[in-house]
Amino acid sequence: MNKKEDCIPCTIGILTHNSVRNIESCLKSVEGVCEIILADGGSSDGTLEIAQKYGCRIIEQSNPGHKIEDFALERNRIMDVATYDLIFYLDSDETASPELLKKIKEIVLSNTRPTVYWVQYVRTDLSGVKIYHTFKKTYQPRLFHRSAGARYERPVHERVFYEDTIPVKYIEEPWYVPIDLSDF
Repeated sequence: MNKKEDCIPCTIGILTHNSVRNIESCLKSVEGVCEIILADGGSSDGTLEIAQKYGCRIIEQSNPGHKIEDFALERNRIMDVATYDLIFYLDSDETASPELLKKIKEIVLSNTRPTVYWVQYVRTDLSGVKIYHTFKKTYQPRLFHRSAGARYERPVHERVFYEDTIPVKYIEEPWYVPIDLSDF
């Protein structure tokens, strides 16, 4: 993990449960961020050991050892204990592009007013090597200032909700979402 004075003052939030297969590539992709918080559901497969290696702050999910019933609750719990105002969420099998980390650093250093950022995501194969191109770009609100009053709602297919008066911007620098083509 980078020295505190060199890190990007931002919090990355990740939900995990027995994520040993993917968590290291996820964490490698956000090296250089000051705080990574894992809300873990009772992993027993080495996930936590890898997380500790990357200096993650680990909190328990609200009902460890059981399937998540309310994803919004778990994401909001991360937000509630985050040290930094700017928060970006990843799933444990996703990765941030180097360009996205550079953009997050630029946003933090620019001291912009509280904003919600819709970040482009790009689908890849399970190895993360092959990129699947689509006809139109896809975005999700994954980066935001906590002071914008953003909160996750809905237990499943959770979404971040925020006041209509909060500025919204789009970020072209992507994060990568692996898909298994055998699911289609």
